[in-house]
Amino acid sequence: MEQDFNSLDAQREACEAYIASQKHEGWELLPTHYDDGGISGGHLERPALQRLMQDIDDKQVDQIIVYQIDRLTRSLADFAKLVDRLDAAEASFVSVTQSFNTSTSMGRLTLNVLLSFAQFEREVTAERIRDKISASKKKGLWMGGNVPLGYNPDGRTLTINEAEAETVRKLYDLYLQHGVLRDVKGKADALNLRTKQRERPDGRITGGGLFERGHIYHILANPIYASHSQKNGKRLRYYISRRLVTERSKAHPDAWRLSAEQLEGLLIEIIKQHLGQSDAAASMTTGVTAVEITSIGSGLSRINKPQQIFELIGRVDLKPGSLRLQLNVEKLTGLLALPETQIRLDALDIEAPFQMLRRGVELKLHLGDAPKEIDITLIQNITKAKKWLGMVIEGQTFTEIAEAEGVSKRRIQAVIELALLSPRTLDAIVAGGQSIAMTSDYLIKTGFSANWSKQHNQFAQL
Repeated sequence: MEQDFNSLDAQREACEAYIASQKHEGWELLPTHYDDGGISGGHLERPALQRLMQDIDDKQVDQIIVYQIDRLTRSLADFAKLVDRLDAAEASFVSVTQSFNTSTSMGRLTLNVLLSFAQFEREVTAERIRDKISASKKKGLWMGGNVPLGYNPDGRTLTINEAEAETVRKLYDLYLQHGVLRDVKGKADALNLRTKQRERPDGRITGGGLFERGHIYHILANPIYASHSQKNGKRLRYYISRRLVTERSKAHPDAWRLSAEQLEGLLIEIIKQHLGQSDAAASMTTGVTAVEITSIGSGLSRINKPQQIFELIGRVDLKPGSLRLQLNVEKLTGLLALPETQIRLDALDIEAPFQMLRRGVELKLHLGDAPKEIDITLIQNITKAKKWLGMVIEGQTFTEIAEAEGVSKRRIQAVIELALLSPRTLDAIVAGGQSIAMTSDYLIKTGFSANWSKQHNQFAQL
């Protein structure tokens, strides 16, 4: 649109030449331009188009000349409205590059076909744009729009605005303290916390006022403020237990904090195995013929890209020892081009054995039973606990042991409890046969009874 001679100018010249060729029919070019440059033809809310239709109603125009039919509208439904309005005003239109006009039945038929393809093209383009934006967002790219409080735009990413970020952190801390939006707003007002200031294209400055409760809720629920950390330039993502979100200030040694990369890879593998079964097409469908089952099976085999598979996930529920995965019926029917009535909903639920193997800070996820693996860190800590207990029995204080071992007194007091584990539990740990939840961290933070029978009962629940 900014060029000296753009596509609208070229289209205008073509239309003017066509009108000149119809001079013998008494056609006369009107000087008014009806141009909606840069506005989508997918709707009728376009200023120039509205002016044109008003001039038609006022009998100032009796023939519309367009370069191509989709310049007028790309919607079949909108076209029907325009035709009714043109008929009422005894007007019609002609396409310069397509040989038909709306004054004949054949012209209208051809026009309907062309408009159907124009609408199809517009909808396909819109779907591609939506998919691209969605995929870009999943890769962490910023796709435009209002920049959220706490960030500055930087190309296709966002950088943290430290001054605004402090406001966001205070809002989160206030919610953790009070748990009620009304109280959070009251405290935020008392602290004079302000919304983001924005400069509009016309130079106006908006924002900078006190927070409303709805605005605070939007910030607290916005995923752009959660979901990853960085180490050595690499982004780390996690799925965490709800308790770690709602009760962040409390210790939950048995809560889960799972690597997103590992868990998502595991879920993709489960779905691949499920869809790859020889009877998958037959077991997942109902009311289809044998020929159709063969075609559906071919369709399932083409669902093989990780992102494509991951998008089939509707819901995942995790519990110790197993997971339940529910496929998204709309996504699946879309990929297979099937109506939902031909999909067995009970076949979209997948249950699989699921184990976590934690060794120190490292966590590994496994399908099925986790392989036995010796926890070297736990054994080393038990060895230290036995040594330190012997030093206590010999009469040394915790302070003296701490100085001799080069560790803190608190660390010795925490670890020394491991010396009270029963012989049966020690044998299992040495062989790598203990529960995967029984780590140094769990035993130290949770605690356990010195009574061996009570120990066994407690550990049997892990």
